[in-house]
Amino acid sequence: MKFKIFVILALIIWGAHAFGQTKDSVTIDVPIFIDPLIHPSFPGGQDSLIKYIDNNFNWAQGQSTVNGKVFVEFVVDVDGKISDVKIVRGLCDSCDKEALRLVKSMPTWIPGMQNGRKVKTKMLLPITFEL
Repeated sequence: MKFKIFVILALIIWGAHAFGQTKDSVTIDVPIFIDPLIHPSFPGGQDSLIKYIDNNFNWAQGQSTVNGKVFVEFVVDVDGKISDVKIVRGLCDSCDKEALRLVKSMPTWIPGMQNGRKVKTKMLLPITFEL
């Protein structure tokens, strides 16, 4: 008798917890890889990435000289979209903003692969500033 009451009580608690949750509200933890077997790539490869940065670089600096790199970290999702963009090491405010803008406006990448499956991958991109 006690076992039946325990089972019924457990089902009520479980049902109350699951009530109102939709598929979108339940998050599934997907691991983010740092070094998958096949790394994500920009469409067209490394040369296309350099051309993209050169063609879309729009930076005006008021200081007399700026030399250095801004390191931008981001995640390439399983669908190739860029997310979780942040500055790891900045240079100056205007450089950091331009680096963020460049990465956030990138087209869809070819996602990384691990054991034949597309995976989320954390990337680090250095963007050079010289004036």
